[in-house]
Amino acid sequence: MVDLQAKGMKDQSIVGRKKLGLGISAVLAINSVLNWKKLENFFGVGFKFTDETKYQINQELAVQQKRLKDLEVKNKPSEILALQIASKNMSKSLEVLCRSGNSKITSEIIDSVHAKAGISFTQLENAIKVLELIETKASSPRPNDLYRDIVRRLISILETDRLPLALHVQSSLNKFMTELDRQMPKTIFPAS
Repeated sequence: MVDLQAKGMKDQSIVGRKKLGLGISAVLAINSVLNWKKLENFFGVGFKFTDETKYQINQELAVQQKRLKDLEVKNKPSEILALQIASKNMSKSLEVLCRSGNSKITSEIIDSVHAKAGISFTQLENAIKVLELIETKASSPRPNDLYRDIVRRLISILETDRLPLALHVQSSLNKFMTELDRQMPKTIFPAS
């Protein structure tokens, strides 16, 4: 594992890029998700990324996730955000209620939902979970430029290790990017 805390690096200002205020914790969170052995194997069995390269890749992925999140929040109407937050809180409350072991209250709520709404408690839970994830055409971001930019940045980082960077379907680079996106969904490539 990369010793990122020892580096003590924070999001550094790079010419032409806005500093996003990411700390070491954002980079460490990315590093904890990635399986570096699997990613390194695409460039050869004995290949190892340097700690600096790993840190730079982690940092770029953290910046990318922050940008995508900011874009999503910026483009999402406040009503949709409020509905998602309320739904998430309701789901948590229902989960706590079910785990509380108070069968009297739980059965009263289940009976009340069935009598007043005409649906089962499970259907109510499913409907609330759907509301947590609801999207509208007006709220879905268009981050195509961000996806293109992250691929370019990752390639420029990999170039410093003098890796073969052909971009055909069976290339090491393509397999690396695909695996990276599998490990961190919707970060390198948009959801299809």
